[in-house]
Amino acid sequence: MLQRFFSACWIGIVLVMLLGVGCAGSAEQTGDSGSAGTVSGKRVQRVSQEPSDEETAPVKTAGSFRELMPGRYRLREDHTLEAWNEKQEQWEVRDEGLPTRKVYPFRTPLPRRKTSLSLDPDDPGRVLLTLSRSAYLSRNAGRSWEELPLEGPFWRYDYFTASALHPEDPGRMLIGTSFHGLFESRDGGKTWKHISEGSEDIELGAGYARQIEALAYHPSQPDRIFLAADMGRSSWIFNASSKELEPVPEGESLPSPVEQHLAGEKLPEYEAGSRQEEAAGRRGLYLNSHQASGETLAGHLDFIEEHGLNSFVVDMKDDSGYLTYDTKLELPKKIDAVRERIDAQALLDKAKSRDIYTIARIVVFKDPRFFQYKKQEYALWSRSRNEAWTNFRTVVDEQSGEERRVPKEYWVDPYAREVWDYNIDVAAELAELGFDEIQFDYIRFPSDGDISDIEYRHRRPGMRRTDALESFLKLARERLDLPISTDVYGFNGYFAMEYLGQNIEVFSNYIDVLCPMYYPSHFAREFHGELSYLERARKIYQEGATQAALLTEGKILIRPYVQAFLIGGEREFEEEVYSSYLKNQIEGLSASPASGYTLWNASNNYYMVTEPLANSEEKSEER
Repeated sequence: MLQRFFSACWIGIVLVMLLGVGCAGSAEQTGDSGSAGTVSGKRVQRVSQEPSDEETAPVKTAGSFRELMPGRYRLREDHTLEAWNEKQEQWEVRDEGLPTRKVYPFRTPLPRRKTSLSLDPDDPGRVLLTLSRSAYLSRNAGRSWEELPLEGPFWRYDYFTASALHPEDPGRMLIGTSFHGLFESRDGGKTWKHISEGSEDIELGAGYARQIEALAYHPSQPDRIFLAADMGRSSWIFNASSKELEPVPEGESLPSPVEQHLAGEKLPEYEAGSRQEEAAGRRGLYLNSHQASGETLAGHLDFIEEHGLNSFVVDMKDDSGYLTYDTKLELPKKIDAVRERIDAQALLDKAKSRDIYTIARIVVFKDPRFFQYKKQEYALWSRSRNEAWTNFRTVVDEQSGEERRVPKEYWVDPYAREVWDYNIDVAAELAELGFDEIQFDYIRFPSDGDISDIEYRHRRPGMRRTDALESFLKLARERLDLPISTDVYGFNGYFAMEYLGQNIEVFSNYIDVLCPMYYPSHFAREFHGELSYLERARKIYQEGATQAALLTEGKILIRPYVQAFLIGGEREFEEEVYSSYLKNQIEGLSASPASGYTLWNASNNYYMVTEPLANSEEKSEER
């Protein structure tokens, strides 16, 4: 596991960046769930109705703790904070009063994830602790905590990654974030200032900034701040007056930077026969269900072979909520959620005959069919209208010119256990049929429409969005013994964050493959706007995949989706330009720790591929 420390023997400050703990894909295997439609087999694990309460079991192995400050503070695997009591000569829990998370199987509340910890060198009992979007100060070594007000310059979706206390002035403290820069308080945390705002050295454009990993005040010049950035791959002195990053002077005794990780070095090693070994190095394309049979399928399989690809992702439960194959499950039939477009066995046989790896895509929480089940019992609910919530769009009648609002998306409640079971039952059946991997898409909360009007009727008290998605993945990991992948927004796979409930550090404890959608067209043009459009595409994919590998500590594979479509002004590109646009994305991935990729074009028209894709990978190696 990565530990991000600043060595601070000369100032007595230690600051730690805390990342996720646990093994990718670790799972309990505990009996039968009894849920309707459950199937069993070598790739499906049975689940008990009363899962074992592993959260309450004592942690015994040395590897279950992370030493934050040797002999002083440590973190349990479940993120319980402990401190060493010298008088009693024992470790004591110091989590009282801190928020908890509510995660399946819900038998014991768990501590929320800690993201940084810092001490006052003159007063060891004074401790600053950050969680993802909150900060707490203790004056008695963690025996009690005071939450700091975080109004003003902070954004709703900021994610805290670093903190520091001033060695002499108790009123001064720092908080670093994953994509919004650096903040300082000079009144003990009552008010805050965005001290990196406007810094061309820290800001990346479009509101994004370099991730801050660790912080420490200069011992004699408090406006100069030592920091590590970019997932520990760079260290600087930030001048708060000029807002510039200055190189660390040669020969000066300074805090050592976070352990260095260069692009391409964080490559995990897999055990023979492991799920990740099965999933590694898969390069392929996406197929919608209308393209997955007959001569059309044969053409796509030929394309895969001609371009040196070895996999495909196919819709088995699509964006409309339809299962696209002849399911044996009763519930999908009951709710009219079956449209048999694919002969699943024939598809698998043809793929296996060509040694092509098969990935079954399941759209999870956007589901118009399950939305209607039991009189919309599991639909998201509108507080203001007291009816099922939908994301509306405005259409104009061509004849009358009259505008009207029509539903655009139908979402089911991500907190509902019934929704989890329904989708995992489908995944289990597809695993039993012989698919090599299950891929969950739309594993998030809605982003469009009046989301402030949503009522989550199945939410347990105290649960947050990240808890719902973690619970779903934890349950899926219990049930499924084949590789699991999840799709995430590009910026959710680029920076540490919890937007729409997606936290890839949490995901990495349960899945085997992360599939970020780093589509350059979906980032504001100002993001890395100093680069040409084509160079920017390479940068986004190389940097994004590298960041994702470091954020997840190499526990899982990073297999991004590649933008094989044009949108907006890109449609004006000539063939030579859009061909380079695609190749630059792949070249960026080849220069990163990514393990394969998947081409995405919703209509499956891969016109942007104008030469063998292997050439793009070879060119990247030459660079």
